Amino acid sequence: MNVFERLKRGEAADPKAEKLLADEIARARRACDLLNLAEPGTKDYEKGWMRLFDGRTPKGISAQTPCWIDFPKQITWGKDIVIGRGFTALSAAGIAVEDGVRIGPQVTIVTEKPDMNQPDFIQGEGVVIGEGAFIGARAVILPGVHIGARAVVEPGSVVTADVPDGVTVIGNPAQPVQL
Repeated sequence: MNVFERLKRGEAADPKAEKLLADEIARARRACDLLNLAEPGTKDYEKGWMRLFDGRTPKGISAQTPCWIDFPKQITWGKDIVIGRGFTALSAAGIAVEDGVRIGPQVTIVTEKPDMNQPDFIQGEGVVIGEGAFIGARAVILPGVHIGARAVVEPGSVVTADVPDGVTVIGNPAQPVQL
């Protein structure tokens, strides 16, 4: 079992001791730098996306730069996804984005969480964003959260717990909107 599989199971890993982690962080950093400096629509821009996803560019995604993704191989993408400018994904423990998801500008998705007994280690829980969900600008989604199909996360919300299908949440911590 490799380090990424262990992270997806919630186990801790030391980035300094795990060569695969260190190599992937460095590769993703170089790819993000190339992508974020390229002009959209150019060959360099396409090359940046290809490098970021190690030759497996997701199909049917419209994404604006700049963006930062630390472990792009840990993300699975559906189809027909829109991602706004300033997207950040700390994705060591895995992120699944299903079909038709809309992610606003400056959204952050975090799968890592600290282990105060081992501060240099990373561990986490995966995040799932269900089909047709909408994530508003500057929302933050924390480790282990599952956002249901057609759910709405209002701008600026901090999502600390699961959001059921079709529910709209707002605030910090995000709570269902009472109609």
